[in-house]
Amino acid sequence: MLQTKSKEYFNYVDGLRAFAVVVVLLFHLNVPAITGGFVGVDVFFVISGFLITRLIVKEMAQTGTFNFINFYCRRIKRIFPALFFVLLCTLIAGLILFAPSHLRALGRSMATAALSLSNCLFWLESGYFNATATYKPLLHTWSLGVEEQFYFIWPFILYLVARKGYPKWLPLTIGMLGLLSLSLNLAFQKNHLTALYYLMPFRFFEFCIGALMVWLIKFRPKWNVVTELFCLLGFGMMLFSVLIFSKDTVFPSYNALIPTLGAALVIYAGSANYAGWFFSNRMSVALGLISYSLYLVHWPIIVFYSYFTSAEITSLSAQCLVILCSILAAMFTYYCIEQPFRHTTAKDKKAQQALIYKWIPGLAATACCGLALYMSNGLQWRIPSLKGAQFSQGQIALDYHKAHFGGQGFAYPFGWTHKTKQDIPDIVLLGDSHAQMLQYGLAQEIAKPYHKSIYMAGSSCLILPGLSRTTPGDDWNRICPNVLKQALTQLNKKPDSILILSQYWFFQILMASDLNSAQPWHIDLNSIKKHNYQPLLRKLDKLRRLIGNRTLIIIGDVPGAGVKDPFACLTRPTLSKERCINKIDTAAQANVKAININKILKYFAQNAPHTYFFDPYSVFCTPTICHSLSAQGEPYYSDDNHLSEIGSKYLIAQLRPQLLPLIRQKII
Repeated sequence: MLQTKSKEYFNYVDGLRAFAVVVVLLFHLNVPAITGGFVGVDVFFVISGFLITRLIVKEMAQTGTFNFINFYCRRIKRIFPALFFVLLCTLIAGLILFAPSHLRALGRSMATAALSLSNCLFWLESGYFNATATYKPLLHTWSLGVEEQFYFIWPFILYLVARKGYPKWLPLTIGMLGLLSLSLNLAFQKNHLTALYYLMPFRFFEFCIGALMVWLIKFRPKWNVVTELFCLLGFGMMLFSVLIFSKDTVFPSYNALIPTLGAALVIYAGSANYAGWFFSNRMSVALGLISYSLYLVHWPIIVFYSYFTSAEITSLSAQCLVILCSILAAMFTYYCIEQPFRHTTAKDKKAQQALIYKWIPGLAATACCGLALYMSNGLQWRIPSLKGAQFSQGQIALDYHKAHFGGQGFAYPFGWTHKTKQDIPDIVLLGDSHAQMLQYGLAQEIAKPYHKSIYMAGSSCLILPGLSRTTPGDDWNRICPNVLKQALTQLNKKPDSILILSQYWFFQILMASDLNSAQPWHIDLNSIKKHNYQPLLRKLDKLRRLIGNRTLIIIGDVPGAGVKDPFACLTRPTLSKERCINKIDTAAQANVKAININKILKYFAQNAPHTYFFDPYSVFCTPTICHSLSAQGEPYYSDDNHLSEIGSKYLIAQLRPQLLPLIRQKII
């Protein structure tokens, strides 16, 4: 992202920057073919490793020492003027558009961005129930945090090795550090993918790959045809990653070697006359020059556009508009902010001291401003007052999804939802978060009034016999069967206990795979033909046989809300509120996949003994519309698909007349 020029200027490196920023931009705009556009960030890391290492090694070779103060002053001039400008613009837009909970979160991310710790914050915030990325206009600064942390330690590493009189050992040292970083990826990739993605030690090998090119570039082949082939190969490796990788790819880990080695090959052979033209033509170079500014401005523009319109950017016209606005904003930032500060002198001691005395307090002030915004609970004076306990000042600033998710926030973990004197459940609740969201309603409407014990067994799988999940990040082959085993163990503690099965059905079906064959399911959820759902029906039948004559209650998919954060929609400032409010409710037939899967589940229940199906659509929907707000104007959903406490209680209260006879006939 950041540019470092010297007397020997590699114009194709700017073209490589252009490639990186373009694929990131297209990826963030949801362009269908660019499923792996996130690798553009990895290309930036390789470039930074190459240029920064070259600068440091060259200075040490020429002077025999290294001026750390001068190095960090140059980094300050390159990084922070444009960053501060974007932080200021983001703050202003957030004040105008954001709900208090989102503005409060913006304050926190603003503070960490100023302190180069964004990557640590977003790692700590990450998780299944974390706020959607489209509410985080500074999410992209995680990569700046990684780069700045690299800049902080890298000169010391190179200097210490060279100072000991072993400059020839630098490539070996860099190679060993890179291998260590890659080894950490392999060691932690099974259960800590988020840490791999955000934290600098796991990205370190990408910088090392670029750094090694400082020495390897001296040994370019003499034959032009070899240079052309290397450049083409590097371009092909990067393009392969952009088109083939996806959010389900284990990353960075070993997969990151494809785009990063590809970028290294382009650095090595980018001077090729023909293949190198893609990176050295005027348009690519010009775009590469503004790549840092373009990277900084594009994501806030995407976030605020989506927030204001309450819609994802999917149409070509919207995508083109965002691209145009991003390029214009980047050009302004580059020419009016980045360049003027970049060319200020900071070579003599007085100039360096003046720069440090200006920017260190500036960093602190920006961080304090963000912290104050966080502590202010999102400046609630900006929004009109609302009636209801959940709209009190203390509640409005909270992350509603975490505070009022249907599992009573997260007060109900997996395990006992409600327990009587003995550790024997009357009801076992099995499923993923869509079972967990029923806990509050079941506790309030069934367990407490009728003194019943409820035990919850769950994980983010389609929890049926012999199934796993295809996505990386956890040991699903172990977790998914163990959850089912846990549920059956609890169920067998009492001969007449009841099993309630609830899942995010249409989502989990897409992620499901057979445990033995590791083959994913291929079920067309747009179809209602029963033979298409045979894999699911067979697994449901196997579960039915596993639990014997016990009552099995299946809860179908909920309709969902029309927006990702209904509560924040209600608490937005006037300018961004109306469009959001108009989209909270959904058309009754909007989610065809959920409707189809509910029909299949109903069909199974009608043809299986002691099995009953309950359709949430019958509770939340009329023939034409599905409501997302109660009669009092409070949200049934804590996000776009999980029930809130209010929604959970309402659903179970409406189903209670049908549920109670099933419960009583078995456990009274």
